[in-house]
Amino acid sequence: MTTRDQIILRLKERKSCMSIASELKCSKSTVSKLLKTLPEESSARKRGGVSKLTPRDKRRIVNNIANGIVKTPKQAAA
Repeated sequence: MTTRDQIILRLKERKSCMSIASELKCSKSTVSKLLKTLPEESSARKRGGVSKLTPRDKRRIVNNIANGIVKTPKQAAA
């Protein structure tokens, strides 16, 4: 089994790039580059953090700014 196959197998087991790299003694960038080339895995990876504002909060803030209810960001945050 080639290194590429071993990396793909471990990626399907949902192991991190760092743990795969240390197990197979290759660089983390090698693992992450291979991850990007896999079509089913590249879109499945979730990017970014969780939003702290709900859609309702976002609408409320935008409406308050548009209607002139708040004048500063500090007021909008309260």
